[in-house]
Amino acid sequence: MADTGVNNAAIASGGYARRPNPVFSSEYGVVREVLIEARRQAGLSQRALAARLEKTGSHVAMIERGQRRVDLLEFCRMADCMGLPAEVLVRRIEERLRRQAQAASADAGSFARAS
Repeated sequence: MADTGVNNAAIASGGYARRPNPVFSSEYGVVREVLIEARRQAGLSQRALAARLEKTGSHVAMIERGQRRVDLLEFCRMADCMGLPAEVLVRRIEERLRRQAQAASADAGSFARAS
């Protein structure tokens, strides 16, 4: 089951359901993974990338922990600071999302056969 970001514990305790937060979705997790790997492959620490972005080290850390979203312009700037064209990162994200969807589809198929 995909992580929707809904706080199910709040619902179970009689609370209200919050709207899903895409920062906590499995799809956005792929974005974070790709950014982290690209930063490491570029040989940059979080602080070094943050300095290139003219941000604080905690800014990059929050992005990588999923506590902060990245908009398109910031994504492009991050790619540039890591020495990559943004489209390279986008292709990596697309490929992982495709594999994730295929795995989910295969899992759903095996669940249906087991039922």
